[in-house]
Amino acid sequence: MTGVVMEDQRPKSETAEVIGRPSGPLPVRIVRMLAESRELMLLVLIVILVVTMSIVYPNNFPTESNIAAVLLNAAQNGILVTGMMLLMIAGYFDLSIGSTLALAYAETHPERVSSMILRGIFLLTQAELRWFYQEGCSWIYPEAFAEFQRLIPQDERSDMIAAYHRRLTSPDLSVRFAAARAWSIWEGTTLSLIPEPERVARFGADHYALAFARIESHYFINAGFFRRDGELLLEAERLRDIPGVIVHGRYDVVTPVKNAVALNKAWPASDLRIVADAGHAMTEPGIIHELVRATRTFLPGRSV
Repeated sequence: MTGVVMEDQRPKSETAEVIGRPSGPLPVRIVRMLAESRELMLLVLIVILVVTMSIVYPNNFPTESNIAAVLLNAAQNGILVTGMMLLMIAGYFDLSIGSTLALAYAETHPERVSSMILRGIFLLTQAELRWFYQEGCSWIYPEAFAEFQRLIPQDERSDMIAAYHRRLTSPDLSVRFAAARAWSIWEGTTLSLIPEPERVARFGADHYALAFARIESHYFINAGFFRRDGELLLEAERLRDIPGVIVHGRYDVVTPVKNAVALNKAWPASDLRIVADAGHAMTEPGIIHELVRATRTFLPGRSV
């Protein structure tokens, strides 16, 4: 029966467990929650395992290469658990580092990927980081870059990523928030061909900015945890049997279109679609149009 609400006549004390609010002392409630949720129990066990291994093997376990391997294997295991033996990877459309992670996975496990859709190619090279955080994009947005620089003393500006990373990991929350806002607003300002003040305001919200800036800076200060600079392009030959679509804005100043052209050249099975009136943002109409068209490309009975 739909649309009918039956009132529960049982005493409230009897319905507490049904609603999912176990009663009793806090330790008892925690144990009950763990016992009732396999996912939560698994998460706790993983955390305990990571902490234990880091303590027992401090020089081997928490290394950059091992962390990168753990992340890639975690993605693979997650895919296998859900039963997806053939996978179409879509580099997370709203964040260019999604294309980075998608390429890293596909190059590591090409046999598990049936096709790919990538937007805003970011190969996480030192040249790209210098372009956006040191000099390059600053020539196009000099006023915004001056604001980005303002938080950093002159003697630290030779390495803006390192200077910001120090502040984003400061024990002082106010220092972290100030750095996060400046970092995120710089990127939010440069994302699209047409300015979007509402987006810049969202990027500048304290908690969003802090999460966004800390994740990005952590990857960047560690060079993406890659073994060598330019690794994604150097390993692109491993994608030779995977069809794919690359969508990139002509006026993308965050991750310049040169990246997409270079990847397309190294990956002949890809179809490069450059949007003539777009920058970097996924929300720009031309980008949306090409992403929708790309997903239709891989519908049953169609091919690139």
